[in-house]
Amino acid sequence: MAETLKTPSPSAPSSTEIFNASITKIAMAQICQSIGFTTSQQSALESLSNIATRYLQTLAKQASLSANTSGRTQCNLFDVIYAIEDMSSIQGFKGVSNLNRSLFKSGALLDIKNFVSSIEEIPFAKPIPRRHSAKESDISRKLGKCEQVRTRIGPHIPIWVPRFPDLSTYKEETNSIVREIESEKVLLLPIERSEMALLLPIERAKVKFKLRNGACRGGKRVYLDSEEKEG
Repeated sequence: MAETLKTPSPSAPSSTEIFNASITKIAMAQICQSIGFTTSQQSALESLSNIATRYLQTLAKQASLSANTSGRTQCNLFDVIYAIEDMSSIQGFKGVSNLNRSLFKSGALLDIKNFVSSIEEIPFAKPIPRRHSAKESDISRKLGKCEQVRTRIGPHIPIWVPRFPDLSTYKEETNSIVREIESEKVLLLPIERSEMALLLPIERAKVKFKLRNGACRGGKRVYLDSEEKEG
């Protein structure tokens, strides 16, 4: 009996993906309107929005790769220029063969500058609300507390150093601490005396020692009492 293979159903897009797709679609509609289009089909607008989204994602990945290759975790302007040149290398641009040129004189970057300066800037159709995630809110709250501690104590303390607990949380303790170690009680005296007393659970018998003088008899070393030696 042949078994039919079921293809997994695609997961539903998240709210973030829907939000980003809506912004891209509005931007593409404004671009089409600026070059003379008055209407567009929904499928064509979605295709253009998908192409623009993939282009920006690839550009961000290339810039991040350039930063990681240089040993950095954050991208800068040079990483973005490298990414633009890498994506423009398919059709080519002016000065690509010159390895000693400045990045600010890149042909790919100059093409973008000329395009931006030759057209009128079109503001976005709607204000974009800034969305804060729960993680970002928690980080902002912690940084705010660190900044309060820094302003209260002094600017010489780094903001990442945690503050001391409140004085109300401290508990008064006596200077003497008693603890048990191997069935024997050890009494730690105050720090000023820096001594330690050992308390034994039972009394031990006293041991007596006698001091004697040694004498050689027959090549052997023997010990005699002081009284026997004097006699």
